[in-house]
Amino acid sequence: MPGIEFSPECDCDPRCASQREHYWNNWWCPPCRWDYEIAEARYTLGVPIEQYGSPRKIVGHHNARHTKEGHPKPPDRPTRLVSELQQTQAADQLASEARLRARGLLPTSERRRWTRDELLIALGLYLRLPFGQLHQHHPEIIASAELLGRTPSALAMKLTNLASLDDSLDRAGLANASNADRAIWAEMQADWSAITDEIHEVQVRLGVETDDEEADDYAGEDALRLTKVRRDQSQFRTRVLSAYNYRCCVTGLTEPRLLEAAHIAPWRDDPKNQLNPSNGLCLSVLHHRAFDRGLITLDDGFRLLISPQLATRGDHFIGTAFTPFVGKPIAMPTKFAPDPELLARHRERIFLAAG
Repeated sequence: MPGIEFSPECDCDPRCASQREHYWNNWWCPPCRWDYEIAEARYTLGVPIEQYGSPRKIVGHHNARHTKEGHPKPPDRPTRLVSELQQTQAADQLASEARLRARGLLPTSERRRWTRDELLIALGLYLRLPFGQLHQHHPEIIASAELLGRTPSALAMKLTNLASLDDSLDRAGLANASNADRAIWAEMQADWSAITDEIHEVQVRLGVETDDEEADDYAGEDALRLTKVRRDQSQFRTRVLSAYNYRCCVTGLTEPRLLEAAHIAPWRDDPKNQLNPSNGLCLSVLHHRAFDRGLITLDDGFRLLISPQLATRGDHFIGTAFTPFVGKPIAMPTKFAPDPELLARHRERIFLAAG
């Protein structure tokens, strides 16, 4: 594990003779750690603990059999390495419950159900974060988990379960999304604007930090309308760019200040898909303008097509910025693949196929 200095081999017990990964502050061996956590969880939850003894007895076991040079005496209550499991007392208990369920010591029916507010926070994170960052060590996931009174690992698992519902990609998260997950995903697909507004309302109410745009000095309805438009446009940009890992899908450009979220179906023409990231492509400023003006598009295989009006100009810059990418497939996103029907509409209505 990064940042951890492993202790020398512990040969004082057959169960850990070959182990080098003493995760807890460089001295706590895995068998003792596991026994301690089970005992602590059983003690906390009021489960009979005769089989393992009390948490204090487990510490005594380590003191008696595992104390040697390189293995300092532990305190009465060991400090856990994984800091996200210590955010709150509730998070500690939930983690202990999860360990007990994994060993069949608690029925799954006792699992705490996710509320709608929690699902909306999770969905907001999924929409905003690149797929590769949906893990328990991400700062936003840690902060949101603490707000919800859940562990970061539980929240990260929920995000990967949501990912399993994205049928536009050949990926299944943990393949055990709940009925509530499926219901809220269906709501999102049916009305992107409504679910976006609800996510924002919950974020504000719970104190989740957002990157929403603020309106200028307008009064009354104008301020509300402009604030919503700017917020929606900002969220659409974040959703699309994060899906493509902040990389132009045509050229591979990674400078965020030169990247934009292009609507496949124009904003004004398709209100239903204004905030749908599958209606977006991450493009450089130049290629975004060319796409909007119908000078480039994508075929059914997501390969770049260039309009004859651009290809026949004989411009050296065009030969550098566009021609090398013609006929090549774009770099596909890690979530929310572009909608083939919307791309077909772009080719039919916007692309300048004639010379």
